[in-house]
Amino acid sequence: ASGRGEDDSAAAVVDLTKRLETAAAALEAQEADAAAAVLRLQERLARAEEEMQAALAATEAAEVRCVQGEAVQAVRLDVERREAADAAQEYAALLAIVEEKDAAIAEQQAL
Repeated sequence: ASGRGEDDSAAAVVDLTKRLETAAAALEAQEADAAAAVLRLQERLARAEEEMQAALAATEAAEVRCVQGEAVQAVRLDVERREAADAAQEYAALLAIVEEKDAAIAEQQAL
């Protein structure tokens, strides 16, 4: 009877050892899957950070272009104002000449 008990104990130890080995293999597989998932998440995070940096750079470039555009527009407006002022002065000068000629013609006709 003691031989049978030892056989049962040995079989139980073998069975428990197999279960532990199976559980250890499953745990190792889960750890490998988890490590792979962590790597994928790190890669996605790195890509997201790169995309964010690119978007930030694009936004900054757009802001610079906007500021430059506003500066160009301000220069254009200033040039247009100067041209309008020059045209007004030229018109006033021409009007004065016309008025002088009209006055001269009126004087000649009066004589």
